[in-house]
Amino acid sequence: MMLPAVVWIEMLRSLAGFCLVQAVDSQVCPIGDELCRSKTIPLHSAAAMQTRMRSFAVVPQPSWLSTELIDETEPAGYEFRGEYRDLKLWTLTGTETGSAVWIVELQNETQLQEEKARAKSNGLTILLDSHVSLVISGDVPEVLGYDACGGETDKTVISVPDFALQVLPKVVAPGYAAVAKETQIEALVGEVTITSLMSTDEKLASYNSRNSDPGSNFMEALAWAETELQNSGFTVERDVFKPTSSGLRGKELTQLIAEVKGTVDPDTIVVFGAHLDSRATREISAKQRAPGGDDNGSGSSILLEFAKAVKATGAKFEYTVRLCLFNGEEQGLHGSRALAKKWKSDRVKIAAMVNVDMVAYKRDSDPLAVTLMDGQTNAAKTQEAEDIAIEYLGAKVLRAPASACCSDQQSFTEQGFVAVGFFETPAMNNPNYHQESDEPTTLNTTLFELQCKASFAAVATFAKMVAGGANPTPIAPPTEPTPPTPPTAAPPPTAAPPPTPPREGKNYSSSSFKIGVVPNEADDEVDDEVDDEGLEE
Repeated sequence: MMLPAVVWIEMLRSLAGFCLVQAVDSQVCPIGDELCRSKTIPLHSAAAMQTRMRSFAVVPQPSWLSTELIDETEPAGYEFRGEYRDLKLWTLTGTETGSAVWIVELQNETQLQEEKARAKSNGLTILLDSHVSLVISGDVPEVLGYDACGGETDKTVISVPDFALQVLPKVVAPGYAAVAKETQIEALVGEVTITSLMSTDEKLASYNSRNSDPGSNFMEALAWAETELQNSGFTVERDVFKPTSSGLRGKELTQLIAEVKGTVDPDTIVVFGAHLDSRATREISAKQRAPGGDDNGSGSSILLEFAKAVKATGAKFEYTVRLCLFNGEEQGLHGSRALAKKWKSDRVKIAAMVNVDMVAYKRDSDPLAVTLMDGQTNAAKTQEAEDIAIEYLGAKVLRAPASACCSDQQSFTEQGFVAVGFFETPAMNNPNYHQESDEPTTLNTTLFELQCKASFAAVATFAKMVAGGANPTPIAPPTEPTPPTPPTAAPPPTAAPPPTPPREGKNYSSSSFKIGVVPNEADDEVDDEVDDEGLEE
């Protein structure tokens, strides 16, 4: 049997902790046609090994392994750890790294070699070097100054799950009919007001820090959000988990799950998620001020406003809608990964996951647009979300590049669920990102309202909001005309009352923002002027 020139690697599991490796650059298989056809080398005896494998060398079996994206082969004895831009990642079953593992996707070979040298000089362990990607073990964001959420301009930094994933076929979202406006969804979207949104965001930012460190004010913010969800009629539970990597390893963290049951198929679920935790310059800190107005007070506020809108309209859905306020996102998607893994194991039927993270900042020069992530999302469902935004809001829609990938939708994509991610402008350009200055006063209120309405429409569509499942303002019935009354003499004029002095504080208004209309850029300047004082309590 003639073989092309290839590099052939075969591993014999019968030698504990070792494998036999040979590089073959030949047109003829050196150990016989039958063995080459099976690509399996039986080890019958030491004599057989000496006879057939004189050229093989015994080397340690690698703990980490990468394969090509198009390769459907699963390496025996290895666990799958995800598919990334350049590779599929595997680890030897039972491997314990003792620290977090990260993939850094770079632009070219020169950049790769520079980052590789920098990582080594800082005491980090390079596990793999494949194409122009590095797999690194250690506190990579802290040591190399990377953003743990992927917000780099020239590289993508992605946390690797610390547990095995199933190798799943490519997920194809079911087809959908052309999007057409539905009255009940319009009523739900119409409940959004910037006044209420900003009030919620300011309340979340009023806690000194929502950092995942158990010593922060996170639990106070969570308790307040819990009450808000319960007051909106949602069934609420706390989910407690312990991260197995990063500086939070072994610490007990809490996150919220709230849901309203579907009326037709309650076992099918649409997840609407946002991370409640915040951070500033320190990844883990109980005391550093971390208001998280945009990251991710904006997304968390949208979830809480959705619950209020459901109550106000009496909205009902065919599917169950499950709201999740995640914890531990900033240190590597810990909370969402714990839930997605559990729900996959429990065979929970999730029709779609919609994530909202950092959706309310834009520079004056940036376009006003709904932005959807491309990275770690389902392309077909993302396209549907785009069509929904255009249909209901007449909105311009942009796509965030893959470098803005690493929010909680990734956790669901990893488990084979269909996921969509709302984001702000395609580039990570918020100067207050992971800073103590990430206050509500820096947000663009017009963009905030637009993104909120777009995500509401997407969730309501995916969950199949029931016709008549919202209560619009009733129209008064016509009455019989009454005969005119004769005119009466006009009373003498009275003095006009003195003007009422203006109310202190900022009164946020939707002003020109209406469903189906994109405000003019000039209107942004009005809505952007948010006082440092915020809303009156």
